[in-house]
Formats: sequence, structure tokens, C-alpha cells
Amino acid sequence: MSPAVLLDTNALIWSMAQPEELGKVARQLIETATSVYFSALSLAEIELKRALAKKPQIAFIRERLIEGDFRELAFTGEHAKEIMRFGSLIAHDPFDRLLLAQAASAKTQFITADIELLALDFEWVIDARS
Repeated sequence: MSPAVLLDTNALIWSMAQPEELGKVARQLIETATSVYFSALSLAEIELKRALAKKPQIAFIRERLIEGDFRELAFTGEHAKEIMRFGSLIAHDPFDRLLLAQAASAKTQFITADIELLALDFEWVIDARS
């Protein structure tokens, strides 16, 4: 079994709506993880982008999450404290920074396709396309 993983919003959407976008390594991690988590932060990001018409209608994701094997990882004050650990991302998308901090604090692997997050070269940040 692999350690627990937290899915970035893009990886969450792909796993639900476009699994072919996930790479072999990412799929294997999701399939073998002790727990696969999503964050309410991702649901908020999806809703905001949907409202701005930046993403296709993906409201079905919430229902599929409830029925699926993924578990919600609540965002806590301990997670929020970790955000300062990533000062180089100060101008980066706040959702990405918060999710990265959440994964760091929860000591999970973090599956993302975000190039800037992957460029940090943390062993626990996994390329969703690999």
C-alpha cells in the first residue's frame, strides 16, 4: 500500500471526469493509497470557477465524491499555519498554496499537474501526468 494522498483540484476533476488524463504512476498511487483525500477547498475552487464559467459544468463531482471511495480532509488551523512554509508561492494561485500547505501538514502525498508546485521538487508532490 502507498501512503495517503491528497488530490489537487485538477487531479480530483481528472479522476472523476477524465481519468485518461492521469498518468500511470498517479493512477497507481490513487488505487493503492491507504486513503485518498479531497479537500473542501477543491470543492470551493470548482464552484467559483464554475460560476465564472471557467470550467465545464462539473457539479456531479460532489455527488460522486459522496458515493465514492475518496475521503474529505477538512482544512484546519494547523494546515493554515503551513502556508508560510511556501513563501516563494506568494503570488501563486491561493487555492494551490492552501492545498499544498494542507498536504504538507497532513503528511500526505500531493498529486497535482501544477508546474510551479512540481518545480518545488518536493518528493511528496507527485505529477498527476506521470
